[in-house]
Order: sequence, then structure tokens, then C-alpha cells
Amino acid sequence: MKKLFVFTVLLFPLFCSAQRVQDAPFEKNEIFPFLGTFYNMYVANRMPYTDIICEGGKQFKLNGVFVVDYGTDTTAVDTSGFPGGWLYRSDNNRYSVTFINGTLTSGPYTPPYCYVQRYDNISANGIRQAGIVGTDILSQLILTLDYKYSRMYLVWDRSKQCLPDSMVSHGYVAASTAHYFSNDRNTVITKDKSNNPTVPIVIGDKTDTARALALIDPGFDDRCHLNNEFTTYYTHLININQAYLRHLQNRGISVSVDKNKYYTLNNRTATPDTVYLCKFSKRYVFNVIGTKRETIIPYGTDECSVFLKINGKGGGSAGGITTLDYPAAQFGGSFLMDCDQVTFDPFNSLVWFRSTRLFKQ
Repeated sequence: MKKLFVFTVLLFPLFCSAQRVQDAPFEKNEIFPFLGTFYNMYVANRMPYTDIICEGGKQFKLNGVFVVDYGTDTTAVDTSGFPGGWLYRSDNNRYSVTFINGTLTSGPYTPPYCYVQRYDNISANGIRQAGIVGTDILSQLILTLDYKYSRMYLVWDRSKQCLPDSMVSHGYVAASTAHYFSNDRNTVITKDKSNNPTVPIVIGDKTDTARALALIDPGFDDRCHLNNEFTTYYTHLININQAYLRHLQNRGISVSVDKNKYYTLNNRTATPDTVYLCKFSKRYVFNVIGTKRETIIPYGTDECSVFLKINGKGGGSAGGITTLDYPAAQFGGSFLMDCDQVTFDPFNSLVWFRSTRLFKQ
């Protein structure tokens, strides 16, 4: 079950002062040993999956496929979702998770509690989802999602962590998750101690800008049909809350909400989120803001779709941004796939991006 959290809005320099640096193009079939050991990654419905050995009750182990989800605090297991049979139910909901690639393993990791849920209703290009790896585990690893080559790199020994100089020299650019995502949960400032990678963003142009903090959610399949447009898919979705909508309008961004165009977002609760299309009077640009004010993965509002979430009554769900008084947003799979590689480093509270799209508007 997904949890979002209370945001504190930070002030950043003006949109027009964002710096640009040179792209670092990919080489053919390059491998990045400084990122750690690589494991298989399967992308389905814009979500990253990987192979896992899961140990349940009676020390019984089975291999399955889990989604890697930084928008979820708690790891979850579907005991019926393993090709080899049913996993024995743990009496105290403690399940061990080990990443596997042939003879290579990382783990086991045993969070204090795992949800037991069913995922047989999820259609993911033939993948039978056996669970979710949440930030109760992911906050203890440096992990790279390599969408370009379908790999996932892991560093589980902090002494071998990716050094900033190495990342920069290979063309990566960082955004800060300080106070919201860390290997030490006691340092996060969210009221419920939710521990999810949250970065500064901006929507605007060189005259008018409005900033917020946004959850990076690889487990968010950000595509949809609207209620009355079943032949058209919308992708590159950015969900915002009412506080951010007001902030956009107060900052001079000409945006309105079309309540005739909406979709419902399943948040695994009895009350789905209703999400309405936002319309801009002209082209603005969405950006993630780097630690040195770089412009990261820019998208025009004619290239992405901004939606307003107005429900979120499920509590502890992806709809949590709607309950906040602060400008908040959420973006997911489509953006990350375009980034080629994204590295989550909870030890330094950074997310690193490497992409041929970086800095281009």
C-alpha cells in the first residue's frame, strides 16, 4: 500500500537561472561497474521488475518477480504469485527478500513487517507479480534502474558506494531528496516518517514559475484513458494536489481544470482517486531541479499531461498528496524510462539522472 507524506516547500532560485551542462552520450552496450553488480530488470507497464527469492513460513523459499517501487514504504508479498507454487504464510508477516541473477545474490533483507496482498489482477505483459520491494529495503541500498539496457545495479556495501565525482564524470546529474529519503529514517521530516524519494520541481516559463516537491514513483504506471476518450492513451502524467494548483495560479501560470475529462486511479483502497485533466493556455515547461540548479528532464506541457487529484480518501495510498496543504506532485514510469538511468542513493539523499534528454528544451 502506498504512502505519501507531508511536504515542506523549499525556495529555489528563479527558473531562468537554471544552469545547463553538456550531455554525456551513451556508448554502445556499455556497462557501469562503479554502479555495483547488475541484475536483470524487466519493464512492463512502465514499471521495473526484478527476480527475487522470497522466504516465507517454515523457511520455505520460492523464486518470483517483484516490482521495485520507491513510492511504497512497505514491502508486500502475494503468496500465490510464485510460479513454483504457494509460499508458506509467515505467522508474523516477516518475509525475507533476496535479489538474484543466476549465481549472484544480494540479501537476504528481512523488513520487520510485510503486507500480504493479491496481484493476480495486474496485467504486466505476461509477468505474474509476486510482490513489491518497498523503501523499507530500498532505503538500505544504492540502486540504479537502467531502462536503456534492462539492468538494475545494486550496491549494498556503503563502503563501495558511488562517489559523486564518479557519477559526475560519467554524465550523471543529481537532485536532492534531503529530509524526505534517507538510509536513516529518523532524519526524514514527514509526520508519519514515510521515506520516499522527493525532489524539487518547477512548472513555468522564464517569466512565471511555481515550485513544489514531487515524489519519484517508478511503480506508477503513468498512462491512462480518459473517461470519454477510449482510443487515446495519455502518458507522462504528473499528478498534482489542489495546493499546487492554487500555487500555479497565484504565480501567474494560466491553468484551468477540465472536469469533463478525468480518469480514476486505483490506489488499492475502496475509494479510487478521481484525477482531472489540467489545461494550460500556453506552453510551459516542467523540470526537476538539480542540486546545482541544473534543468533536469524538461518537458513542455504539450509533451506531458498534468492532472489534479481531488480524492485520496483511502488514506496511506497514492492519493495522499490530495490531503496535503502544501504544493505536492507525483511523477512516474514514463519520465524515468526516458531518463535511461536513474540512481537512488539514500546514504547521500540524492537521485542521479543520466540521459541524452537532459537539459534539452
